[in-house]
Amino acid sequence: MEKVQKQHKDLEKSYAKLVDQMQRHLNDQDVINTFVWMISALSKAVGITTTIKDYGAKEEDFEMLAEKAMNDPCKPGNPREVTKRTIYRII
Repeated sequence: MEKVQKQHKDLEKSYAKLVDQMQRHLNDQDVINTFVWMISALSKAVGITTTIKDYGAKEEDFEMLAEKAMNDPCKPGNPREVTKRTIYRII
């Protein structure tokens, strides 16, 4: 546990230093791109997968998954209207 806390503290310091450098030297788009990269790197470091296939889904499951997403009670809260085809393409 102590090792994890030290790693977290070191990571926090690294990100703080990077943010400080970004604020002084980068334009807004560069800041956005860098944060996207940082989030991606952090996700990989802690084992967050990036695709639904990483969870074992196969292409033949996509139709069923898209249908379930269309019926999800959270769907109306989506800021964009989506179709089953759109969800399928995202999956």
